[in-house]
Amino acid sequence: MKNIEVPMLSLALLLLLQFETGCKAPEANQVASKPAPTFTLIQPELLNAPQIPEPPIGLIEKSEKARIVLGIIVLPTGKVSEVTYVSGPQKLQHLALNWALGLVFRPGTLNGIPQHFRMKATILWSPTGNSYELLAPKSKNDWK
Repeated sequence: MKNIEVPMLSLALLLLLQFETGCKAPEANQVASKPAPTFTLIQPELLNAPQIPEPPIGLIEKSEKARIVLGIIVLPTGKVSEVTYVSGPQKLQHLALNWALGLVFRPGTLNGIPQHFRMKATILWSPTGNSYELLAPKSKNDWK
């Protein structure tokens, strides 16, 4: 008879199963071990961003800088489905929200399957030029 190393609880379950069903317990080399699952996460890639709109005259001073932070949801199709205002001058909120709705992405995937992604967009209006930054979470626990 071969020695089989099985945790006590598993051994008890195998013996109970064998007793109840009359089945023979599997040999040690027949017990399959499952490898730990691996995940491949690919962030959305920006394909197209509209030009950042200039604020109407008088909304901000020409020498003033303004920064708006938005939360966005990117659909598995790559389109932006939802934009939420996080911080910044509320007088520029409508410009920022409309700009973000025009973003288009190559969809992000998990194991090759397109997924919804949550991202942050920061828009900076500055006398030297307007710019933006897009950030995706590095893990599923980011930005909860």
